[in-house]
Amino acid sequence: MAQNPHRHGSGSDENNRRPPEEKEIASAINALQRSFEATNEHNQERAENGFVWTRRTAIAAFIYTGLTAAILVFSGYVALKTGESVDVATRQANNLEISSKQQLRAYVGVIPGAIVNFGDKENQTFSFTIKNFGLTPAYDVFVQPRLPEGIAASQIIATSPNIPPTFTGTLTLFPGADHPQHIVGSPVPSEFNQLIKTTAKITEPGAKLIVYAGIVFYKEVSGKQHYTRYCWQFLGQSMTREDADGCLGHNDSD
Repeated sequence: MAQNPHRHGSGSDENNRRPPEEKEIASAINALQRSFEATNEHNQERAENGFVWTRRTAIAAFIYTGLTAAILVFSGYVALKTGESVDVATRQANNLEISSKQQLRAYVGVIPGAIVNFGDKENQTFSFTIKNFGLTPAYDVFVQPRLPEGIAASQIIATSPNIPPTFTGTLTLFPGADHPQHIVGSPVPSEFNQLIKTTAKITEPGAKLIVYAGIVFYKEVSGKQHYTRYCWQFLGQSMTREDADGCLGHNDSD
């Protein structure tokens, strides 16, 4: 049997025998397939890169947010502590200013003395001393005494009114300086004086006392007015300086 010489030809021969239209279609299909495969590979690479970039971005954003929060917290803490430090410093400065003013001012106090010629209405005398214990001069010093009073121990002692004088130009006491004061005479009846002399203790029934009280006014360098109240009580036979007893609640100053 005769064989067909074209039956076992090569593929290239077959392609060569295809019509031109078929060749163009096949070529287009191959190109489209290669383009599709290349596009898939590119998209897959972009997706992998995008995933890595997204994960890195998320980590960086988390770290940035944490650092920002920490900075805000620290800033708030510093502001709070700074505010507290300013408040403390302000209070300390105010206290220091007050302390400095208190230390650099005049302080006029009263040192009690003795009663002599007790019972003599004309010559009975109570002596005491006013002294500037401060560090600056005391100006316009004025002593406003009260006459001695004979009272029962249970009686309430009147408080000397704090009404400064309107006149000026009186005594000036420099730091450490003192000045003696004397109150002469007594309106206390002789009978009451005898009861005072026979009183041994302020706590005994019917105890009688003699009281000397008053107030001292003065000004410091700035012109600010100050006062010191004094009150001393005596009883019994001895009325020396050591026997002077301060009246409770009536010796005060500003």
